[in-house]
Amino acid sequence: MKEVLLLSDGSIHSDRAMRMAAELARLAGVPLVVANVADVKASVKVLVSGEFDETESRGPETTAYGEQIEACGLKEAELAQLINQRNSSLLISGLSNNTTICLHSILSRVTCPVLVLPEYYTFSSLKRITYMADLRYCQLPIVRYLANLGKGSNASVHVAHLPASGLPRMDESYALDVFNDGIRRFVNYDNLKFSNTTERNVQKATDVIINTMKTDLLALANHQYHFREVLQGKLTADALNSLHVPVLVFPG
Repeated sequence: MKEVLLLSDGSIHSDRAMRMAAELARLAGVPLVVANVADVKASVKVLVSGEFDETESRGPETTAYGEQIEACGLKEAELAQLINQRNSSLLISGLSNNTTICLHSILSRVTCPVLVLPEYYTFSSLKRITYMADLRYCQLPIVRYLANLGKGSNASVHVAHLPASGLPRMDESYALDVFNDGIRRFVNYDNLKFSNTTERNVQKATDVIINTMKTDLLALANHQYHFREVLQGKLTADALNSLHVPVLVFPG
């Protein structure tokens, strides 16, 4: 991982997103870069350690330690070009619902995954990451990325197999064999796990994954079946807020 880049509009939502961005950057040992997309400076002071100075009051005078770049006035295509030119490893949205920037438009143009937080979400720790996919279309680079993301906090990484519409279910033992032969043997991470979900209702399965299995971060692939079903195929505030956990979307 090279850098974590946060899109900030100076809102309280940006402050909350910065907390998660700083922690992920600290765990990965990479810089946190803040791109100010509004005419407001980042409002939370991030210490070099990745911790926060809670004594700082909100206001335009406070700044973040680490690189800040001015991106105010840039359109979605220009922001995506900036992100790709920097070769950022992770883009985190700190954009509030009031921003005029279309995050989904940026997602369709960038080459790195995009992490989006629900409104009012407060990050505490990363213990369980779940990648929802039909095992037949499970992408090994995504699993490797998630394993690297989880290593810093020893978070468990789960591949949750959920059959795509129209495809048959996979027998438990056969699915496990496919996972071990096609995924696990190529990923060097002891805390990598697999679950074979037979529930056909994607919304019910998602609810179980998040609330019963206590997932902290849900990973999806853009343009894939599960992304279309869980988020109706687009990054919108309403869809994200209904999940109550951050969603990491990989380019399709």
